[in-house]
Amino acid sequence: MTPFADSSRLRLLYELGCAFAARVELDELVALVVRKCREVLDAEGAAVLLLDSERQELYFPYVADEDPAVAARLRQLRFPADQGIAGAVVRDGRPLRVDDVASDPRFYRGVDRHSGLTTRNVLTVPLTAQQGVIGVLQVLNHRSGAFTDDDLAFLDALGGSVAVAIENARIHAQLKQQVAALEQAVHEHNELVALHRELDIARDIQQSILPRHFPAFPERRDFDIFAAMIPAREVGGDFYDFFLIDDERLGFVIGDVSGKGVPAAIFMAVSRTLLKSTALEGRAPDACLQNVNRLLCLDNRAEMFVTVFYGILNTRTGAMTYCNGGHNPPCVLRRSGAVEPLPGTGDTVLGAFDTLPYHAAQATLFPGDSIFLYTDGVTEAMDSAGIQFSEARLRRVLRDGHAVHPEGVVRAVVQAVNRHAHTVAQSDDITVLCVKRAGETGARRTATALTVANQLGELERVSSTVEALGLRHGVPAKMRFEIRLALDEVLTNVIEYAFVDAGEHAIEVRLAVADNLVTVEIEDDGRPFNPLEVPRPDLARPVEERPIGGLGVHLVRQVMNGLAYRRERGKNILTLTKRFIGEAHDGDLGE
Repeated sequence: MTPFADSSRLRLLYELGCAFAARVELDELVALVVRKCREVLDAEGAAVLLLDSERQELYFPYVADEDPAVAARLRQLRFPADQGIAGAVVRDGRPLRVDDVASDPRFYRGVDRHSGLTTRNVLTVPLTAQQGVIGVLQVLNHRSGAFTDDDLAFLDALGGSVAVAIENARIHAQLKQQVAALEQAVHEHNELVALHRELDIARDIQQSILPRHFPAFPERRDFDIFAAMIPAREVGGDFYDFFLIDDERLGFVIGDVSGKGVPAAIFMAVSRTLLKSTALEGRAPDACLQNVNRLLCLDNRAEMFVTVFYGILNTRTGAMTYCNGGHNPPCVLRRSGAVEPLPGTGDTVLGAFDTLPYHAAQATLFPGDSIFLYTDGVTEAMDSAGIQFSEARLRRVLRDGHAVHPEGVVRAVVQAVNRHAHTVAQSDDITVLCVKRAGETGARRTATALTVANQLGELERVSSTVEALGLRHGVPAKMRFEIRLALDEVLTNVIEYAFVDAGEHAIEVRLAVADNLVTVEIEDDGRPFNPLEVPRPDLARPVEERPIGGLGVHLVRQVMNGLAYRRERGKNILTLTKRFIGEAHDGDLGE
């Protein structure tokens, strides 16, 4: 018998379908699911347990049990999310059937002890939403014996629909709360305190609606992604998003709403929600933007508009389809170091003209290539003389950091913009997103890590390690020398100037070779120092007229392809990259 051959089960699916179609409130819908699961599976009890991700606890918002007192006690109960059979399903994301809980070491007896239950057997299935497992659906104590695999399969199928309903309701409730809060703030805008409140709410919406947890897809090795949004004092309407449409297609988007403050934040929230819901239907980028444009134009009394770039990357083949609705052209960072602006599709902003068609274009990200998206807050950032950061400066930064992972690229661009603006207040949101396709599978990779003391005598050991690693991977002799030269310069500066005391300090040196790329990371716990902020020396001036310093960093820039800095966990981390074309090992030539 299949999991759905039982007429009572088919009837339950029909009833749920009607409830979904009628947009029944979430509490009523889930309570119906729990009650019917208990009846259809001939069980004594059923419950939905949801995950409180902040407290890392599971709790029982929905319970159906033969004993009302037990159900009431369960609704008051919380327990650690890593405990019990439910905790195992949350952790692993796989359904479980346990016929005898007393003999299962995963069983958490605390629930029975505090609720008065006596659990004998149990079915538990995950509730999996876009961002992962949000809880479990659980049925316990079969009245006439044990549950079957068909029971588990039926419950697992039902759990998928329940998870979608819960997640959609959460998003809907959050948006309703945010819009209600914004509307309240608009009514109070004549008072100064209300103005500050509006801006705070707008900033909170802008930040809370964007994905901010990285790595965003830790289980994926075929691509990497990172994004950041630095809001201006006067909040604008920048946003970004990314999501998996299926196992092979990654959708990514960036947008910039016209205007500032609360209206821009509301329009941004609506635009982002419409775009994501349409994109997850699997529509092509041009069809997606055309539909969102039509919806935004229906009741756009504020006459606002939004620029949008939406792309879909096939992470297996590298084929990319995209549509650009009046947004800044993204840059493709080739593995070779070339930076190429992505051709536009000739389309205009969304929200202005409801009948305009939109068009798609294609490109390819080869293994090791990246695509970098940004808003005009990057290129139009001004210094004290009114000079913009410009696309030319952006491309220069991207060329220097093309071989770095997406987080490194994003941080390098943001740091470069901040250095350019210096003391000038940020006038627009700065929003950036970078997607990198992984290098070719099967590429030979070697990684070596050294811990060296802050003593100049350690330089020889580091140099020998670099030489041996380079020989093993066919790095040409000239490039091996340049890498050793750059590393010697950096380490000498760290040893002599980084530390405020005379004590011993450990310096971490990490070396990796893969896909014809040498990557070196130097990590120290010295005083904060970003070498990228050191002015480039004016080599045209006589030596005696030049200010002291800067030549070492200039040398490193000259001999390496990429240079990136970040400060993490109280430590300086400098990343150097050098691309090479392999040659025969020197040992093969008789050295």
